[in-house]
Amino acid sequence: MGQQVKELFDWARRRKIFGCVFVVALTLTVGILIGSVVSGRVSAMKTSFAGTNATRLAVQIQFLPRLRFPASWVA
Repeated sequence: MGQQVKELFDWARRRKIFGCVFVVALTLTVGILIGSVVSGRVSAMKTSFAGTNATRLAVQIQFLPRLRFPASWVA
């Protein structure tokens, strides 16, 4: 495993742009993983918020009516 990691870093060092992108992507991945493991919960999942009069919003999805073409247009 150690040899593979060393070869990966050597490859990234030779290709500097790809290496920079790789380092940024690796940093973001580690940060997201640490953030999701450390927090362990999402505060937006609460059903009620103490001390506020906030209520849930009802969202309605409306679809456009079907378009009807004249019979002469349809083959």
